[in-house]
Amino acid sequence: MRTCLAADGLRTVRALAVALALSLALAPAALAVPLTTDYTPGSALFTQGNGVQVRSFYGEHVPGVDYTVGDDAWRVTIRPDPPVYLGSISDAGFGILQGEFMEAAGWTYASAAMELSDDSLVVRTYAARHIGASVGADFFVEYVPHGTDPTDVHWIQIVTNNHRLGAAHGTPENRVDHLFAGSPYYDHGGRAGPRFLRDSPRREDNRAHEWTAELYLVTGPPVVLQPGGVRRPTPGLVTFLGGIQWGWENHCVGPVDGGGLPGDLACTREVPEPEVAFLLVVALVAIVATRRMSTLGVRP
Repeated sequence: MRTCLAADGLRTVRALAVALALSLALAPAALAVPLTTDYTPGSALFTQGNGVQVRSFYGEHVPGVDYTVGDDAWRVTIRPDPPVYLGSISDAGFGILQGEFMEAAGWTYASAAMELSDDSLVVRTYAARHIGASVGADFFVEYVPHGTDPTDVHWIQIVTNNHRLGAAHGTPENRVDHLFAGSPYYDHGGRAGPRFLRDSPRREDNRAHEWTAELYLVTGPPVVLQPGGVRRPTPGLVTFLGGIQWGWENHCVGPVDGGGLPGDLACTREVPEPEVAFLLVVALVAIVATRRMSTLGVRP
């Protein structure tokens, strides 16, 4: 009887040991994804989409920067941190992309049958910035293909934020981040190529901003010379290989003396829009003139 119990116990221990070994062996594979971060300082030569080689320096991770505007304390932070891997394009991002590069014009979209290899998207710089009177973030990602990963690739970046450049603060912007009409690729004119992408969005530092990007590595029609001498891709199939969500935000965190509650309402004063500032000046001039006339005995 004791022999049977001992044998059963030994089998149980062996089974637990095998299960533990299998779980340890499979855990790295289950956790591994195409996206990783490596903020080791360095530099390398990369070829942009236009064929020009540039040396890029990278290797920085700055979660946030504190600064002041007048008597108010502000902070700019990167978000999300760490950046998030996107296995497929979001519904919101796809709607923005389809709205500009429509299927009616010949653009079609698909997801890749095979996911990118592990650690093929390496974020090397992700840093909050406050420079002069502007805030934002610096972002650098390197594509390191392995095995059967595609090498003839492009980047598509979809941006959403609460302040479109050239418009009043609070004017939302939801767009494909591209330079040339008819081309959805960031690397067609931007600081990017088949192996890298760099971006440095900026806004003024005395207004609160939320800026988010969905960045996708894709295969698609090449950029070619079209009739009329314009270089752009011929509409066709775009296949999403994988993506990255990254971004930044800035906001007032309260007066420097520590009074008030966190958030924009803690600011001791807000900077008015130019139109509001003009009206305030007009009102102030009218008040001063009225008081002056009253002092002189003149009825306004």
